[in-house]
Amino acid sequence: MTNEYSITAEQYVGLYERYLRRPPDELLLAAGNIKGKMVLDLCAGTLRASNRAKELGASWVVALDKSKDIMPAKHKADRIIVCDINKKYEFMDSFLFGSFDLVVCQQAINYWFNSNNIETVCSLLKNGSHFIFNTFNTKPYSNPNMKSYGDFAEVVQVVDDVIYHLQMRKGFIPHYTSFKWIPPDEFESVLNTYFRDVKSIVDKTTTIYVCER
Repeated sequence: MTNEYSITAEQYVGLYERYLRRPPDELLLAAGNIKGKMVLDLCAGTLRASNRAKELGASWVVALDKSKDIMPAKHKADRIIVCDINKKYEFMDSFLFGSFDLVVCQQAINYWFNSNNIETVCSLLKNGSHFIFNTFNTKPYSNPNMKSYGDFAEVVQVVDDVIYHLQMRKGFIPHYTSFKWIPPDEFESVLNTYFRDVKSIVDKTTTIYVCER
């Protein structure tokens, strides 16, 4: 079994294909056209959002993830940074603050969301620019819940507000990860401390937060 730190780009794409069908455009374009803008892709993973941002005309795209293994060799990002946002001083050394028009984080906010990190992200943005991310909006059950979809299967359980997730697919080594459950009121409380306007776009399973600096 692999964990979130050792998985390769090929393994990630194969195991999480169902989740990757959700397009990065819904984040990249949630606040308008990004042509000519500077974009930071946080927890960039396989660089889907970074690549798409360049296709949409972003002038400069920085991709950040704590694992280089998950990043494909071929990509369109202008700069790759391997560091952990939770290690604040390492993270701060990598950027010019107040320089980005857009910071996005696709399907990874629950790994690092807290007040200190959000303050750091806010400081990376120009006035009037945006931080946009998505997250699931329904808390899993405390009893283990297994679902299967063709050759895919997953097991999810929450214990003391920590979600444990095992992803499986025929022909692939299973992948395990864990992250914090964060209720909507906690997101809104922290975000409203640092951003002058916070909007949420809610569908059946996912909420997109659009936060204006």
